[in-house]
Amino acid sequence: MTKSTVFLDHLNFPNGLLPWGKGLLISAPPDILYAEDTNGDGHAKCCPQLFTGFNEGNQQHRANGFDYGLDNWLYGANGDSGGTVTSIATGKSVSISHRDFRSAPKTAISKLKPAKPNTVGHRDDWGNWFGNENAVGGVALFIPSNTLARNPISAVRSMKQTMPNYPDYTRVFPASRLFPALQRSRHRQSSHLRQQHHALSLTK
Repeated sequence: MTKSTVFLDHLNFPNGLLPWGKGLLISAPPDILYAEDTNGDGHAKCCPQLFTGFNEGNQQHRANGFDYGLDNWLYGANGDSGGTVTSIATGKSVSISHRDFRSAPKTAISKLKPAKPNTVGHRDDWGNWFGNENAVGGVALFIPSNTLARNPISAVRSMKQTMPNYPDYTRVFPASRLFPALQRSRHRQSSHLRQQHHALSLTK
């Protein structure tokens, strides 16, 4: 028999999970939290803050995570919202500004390269990082900022490269039949665009 259990609720827009220790790390700006089921009933009894201070901002631009780096730190995406983030354990703060971050849970957090895609990047077995943005399905992040920092006078135009290299790469195709409401919405939008084009033609 299928059964579901609410592990934890009443969170502030959680957008990232990672099993850690005996529980879960949760990114829910302005916080990174730790949740654990302490008595085996399937519900989290405690949910302490590990870090706080991430700006909340637009829901699609909030800090999110996580993935392990080869250095065994946890990496997260800034989400383009920034913030001055404080470790609850140490009291130390760091302004992540427009940079992504890495953290050692319960102890430290540090800012990294300028914020990359909106969502947390993921790495391959060779340490190469990849991510995505709203309108780009794949971005290669090929130069970390700590590498560039070794030569402060180096001139580098970008630290990322859009992976799709073919025309109209942002176009998507539905895998199933569109709902009538969506079809009507698209029809209205198309009709509106045709009316705008007709109005512009009349004013020329």
